[in-house]
Amino acid sequence: MRNRLALLLILTLAAVASAAGRITINVNSQPIKEVLKEVKAQSGINLIYITSDIPNRKITLHLEDATLKECLDAILKDTRVTYSVKDNNIILRREAVLSPKRVISGFVREEESGEAAIGAIVRDANSGAFTTSNSNGFYSLPVTSSEADINVTLTGYTPMSIRLDSLKLDNRLDITLTPSGKLDEVIIVGDKNSELTFESPVIGNLSMNRHSITSTPTLFGESDIIKSLQFQPGVIPGVEGFAGLQVHGGSDDQNMYLLDNVPLYQVNHLAGMLSSFNTDAINNVDFYKSS
Repeated sequence: MRNRLALLLILTLAAVASAAGRITINVNSQPIKEVLKEVKAQSGINLIYITSDIPNRKITLHLEDATLKECLDAILKDTRVTYSVKDNNIILRREAVLSPKRVISGFVREEESGEAAIGAIVRDANSGAFTTSNSNGFYSLPVTSSEADINVTLTGYTPMSIRLDSLKLDNRLDITLTPSGKLDEVIIVGDKNSELTFESPVIGNLSMNRHSITSTPTLFGESDIIKSLQFQPGVIPGVEGFAGLQVHGGSDDQNMYLLDNVPLYQVNHLAGMLSSFNTDAINNVDFYKSS
């Protein structure tokens, strides 16, 4: 069937060429599009094509008394542009080239322990496509050519480059990374740190956010700021089950409570079993044990 179509095309083109007459082309380093215009002018045959299908390439061609087929074959040589005849027109088209798709996959592991290397970057240098290994060290990388240059990088490990050619039909590629070396010990020495610690008025400072308060187990499951602070070192409740604070052996009346810098003199209710603070209305708590 294919031979019949090729024969039909040749016979049709021969009929068009006989009507077109002979063509003479003498060009030196001329764009293909300009040469096709000359062919159209001499033959009187319409050449129909999309401009983007014709390569932006220059050719040198010398033909004397040639047929239309000989001219087109010489002009379109090595361009992947084919032509067909329809009525009194010649249609030129670029052949669609389907890039072979290939998926490279496997596991990236650490050489010494064999553990999964998480977050390793696996990249194809040819297409620029890349992916990262997941929590199990697995990766899957689609590439658009039969050959691939795989580069693998991960902080703390020696980069790897792997060449895969079209002869390697197996798309499974397991990668083992070698540690690039251990970091040297870093020692930080400060002269003023200890001095500032004792001079600072915020010795024993503790900050708690709403999540820390609500996650502290309390009576009846009701979160309470005062009872959350009772679990801190140096603090006792005084009377078990009540919302009181005795800090470093002090008494309840020696504590100062500030709500947005406003002093509070009564912070308990329900006979002292709960504090007056609504946890949902508090963003954070600053507790000073040694000021």
